[in-house]
Amino acid sequence: MTEDSGGAAIPAATTSARRAAADVVLQVGARGLNALLGVAVTIALVRGLGTRGFGEWSTLLSILTIVGYLGSLGLNDVALRHAALDPEHESMWVSAMVALQLIISVPVTLVTIAVGVGITTGSSQIAAVLLACTCLFTALGSVRLVFQLRVRNSWNAGFELVNGILWAIAVLSIAAIGGGIVAFGLAFLATTAIVNVAQFALARKQLRFGVSGQRSAIRELIVVGVPFAIASLLYLAYTQIDQVLVYELAGARQAGLYGAANRMLDRALVIPTSILATLFPMIASAFRDDLMRMRGLVQTAAEVLLTATVPFVCLVAVIARPLMVLLFGPQFAEAGAALTIFMVVFAASGFSFIAGDLVIVLGIQRRYIFYALAGLVVNVVLNVLLIPPFGFLAAAWVSLVTEVVVIGLALHRCLTMIELRLRFGRITRILVTSGVGGLAALGARELGWALVPIGIAWLIGTAAAWFVLRPWTRDELRAVVRGRRG
Repeated sequence: MTEDSGGAAIPAATTSARRAAADVVLQVGARGLNALLGVAVTIALVRGLGTRGFGEWSTLLSILTIVGYLGSLGLNDVALRHAALDPEHESMWVSAMVALQLIISVPVTLVTIAVGVGITTGSSQIAAVLLACTCLFTALGSVRLVFQLRVRNSWNAGFELVNGILWAIAVLSIAAIGGGIVAFGLAFLATTAIVNVAQFALARKQLRFGVSGQRSAIRELIVVGVPFAIASLLYLAYTQIDQVLVYELAGARQAGLYGAANRMLDRALVIPTSILATLFPMIASAFRDDLMRMRGLVQTAAEVLLTATVPFVCLVAVIARPLMVLLFGPQFAEAGAALTIFMVVFAASGFSFIAGDLVIVLGIQRRYIFYALAGLVVNVVLNVLLIPPFGFLAAAWVSLVTEVVVIGLALHRCLTMIELRLRFGRITRILVTSGVGGLAALGARELGWALVPIGIAWLIGTAAAWFVLRPWTRDELRAVVRGRRG
């Protein structure tokens, strides 16, 4: 990152690296707290609904994620790219995006209701309707783009935290009185409505929405956005359809085990999400002005993401089984093996986020369709073949294989286009440092130590390896924050 580079006009491009770093830190802090709340909420939901009930809830959320994505079509990232490259008309791009998403949200809500009601029975059908109605309000929440353009992603994280707090209060209250899946669905809808309406109101104070040029902007968003939306929907399908397939092929109980482990992965993704939310508009702006700077940003993003994720992956992979028992109870001990696999998926997710952002910046959405389609085919075929004999663990392994296939294809293409060969010196030191910490935790576990001593052993092992291998020196970290690196 570089200090204010002078040529760019939008805040995302001209903001100081200190502000960008602070934005990331605040995001991670807010989203980290939200993730902890999410864990507590998941525990309450699991214990309140049981394995079968939570399997139904997780399946409904997966349907909402897949079909509900049609309400956004990935337009946020496409509009962000256009606004970053055309800062004088950012109001037009944001207004067009919000208008288009509101229009789309109505039929998407109806489709989500039809799918959810079609595969469930009894009270779960009412919950399906309530969850589907959240699509109408998430369309309003698309105005988060305003804060992202101004490198105020921490504001978005703040809204997410408020949403998490309200949702946690509702879930814990409902669980305490023995409420069922319908009560949880109603609370989910109410929380989503309150937070998104408030976010929309604040965004209107930051940017004046208008209709001037909106029709042509909508056409452009459709032309550029539809190919990316198709690719992203395929990507989303293969990351979510496994939950539905486990439910259909292995039953509600195994879907509950799989869903509990998968939710832990979802919570962990706040780290790469926060880092790339700040870097994406900067990478887009650098592509326009300074390709060398863009290469540096991509290299730095990869190194920072690995530093922030892999050490924790090594710890959680070691303690996955007792951790699931601690959080959800003995009946979820089997899910520990799936959580270990998902931690490897989490380690690869940073490169997935990088590849996805580069696809938008480089405008290769149509090619990405084929990559995502290949991933979907691999995912569905392997799951249909392997889930019946091997259960939900097969779905976890298939998820990892699919990620490797799609990330490998997309990232190779993107890095070739910008003529970047990743330097692996620091990356190797990060991986070895993390591995030493993981081995220390594994040794402590084999000695029969409890979770806290295992965590201390991991911390000591990681710190010792860091001191010896020095994946980052103090000066290098300072250079990243001050914008002198990348």
